[in-house]
Amino acid sequence: GAGGGAANCSSMVCRHWKTKGWCKLQSACKFAHPDDRRGGQPTGQAHAAAPDPSAGAQRRAQAWANEWHQRAQAAPMPAVGAPIPCLTLMRSNVWPLLRAGA
Repeated sequence: GAGGGAANCSSMVCRHWKTKGWCKLQSACKFAHPDDRRGGQPTGQAHAAAPDPSAGAQRRAQAWANEWHQRAQAAPMPAVGAPIPCLTLMRSNVWPLLRAGA
């Protein structure tokens, strides 16, 4: 549809509309969006929805969650009630004796 806004720009076609076939500003854009000047699509095919600007952030968040899930599976939490040794004790020569029940 036609973009609203300034009268002096309404006759000018939005450059994103001409090149990509969509405009993220939609009706808030001050430039025109005539159907006959819509770019970025083969003639006779319906235009797909504008890409979601947050899609990249969603992919990064999902990748981060997947990585942490894999790490948790590789090193599961100790059983409830199991002793959790401190790092100093684990590095000492006493830890193997404690684990063996000596």
